[in-house]
Amino acid sequence: MLKKNPHVTTEKLEPIDLAALLGQKGYSLEEIGDILKQDLVFVSTEKDESKSEEVIRPDSLNLEKELADSKGIAVSFAVDKKGHRYKEQLAAEIYIGIIIFLVQTNWDLVKGIISSYLYNRLRAMKKQNKSLDATVELQFKNAKSGINYHLKYSGPADQVADIIAKMEPEE
Repeated sequence: MLKKNPHVTTEKLEPIDLAALLGQKGYSLEEIGDILKQDLVFVSTEKDESKSEEVIRPDSLNLEKELADSKGIAVSFAVDKKGHRYKEQLAAEIYIGIIIFLVQTNWDLVKGIISSYLYNRLRAMKKQNKSLDATVELQFKNAKSGINYHLKYSGPADQVADIIAKMEPEE
């Protein structure tokens, strides 16, 4: 699953315990159980330190909506119930928080939607003769090894989109 590209920074991060994170965000055990039944969950770990609030970026919300509108994908956005705010982002960047894959069904559809989202945003920027950088975090469990992987890709949006489009969950 770990793809190499000289133009994209790839970081392997510690896996997130989603149930524990949801508890820290103020979710009840029943709500956590419901969220863990989803195919994938968007979370943000970005904080506004001055206000101790979680920060939600528009691209995360927009991509979550596109995935939720797709047939056959159950998706949630887990916000911090103790406080969060929406942050405008620079036009020349895409920042997508962490997408945690709880099941690997619909993998091709999901990676296609993520890649298409990045390509569409890039196409809009190219019309303005601007470049676009992207940061995308993904966490998934390798079906063969059972190991959780948490990867962060940062670089030119087209290169990040290419990496995601070519990812295979069984590697």
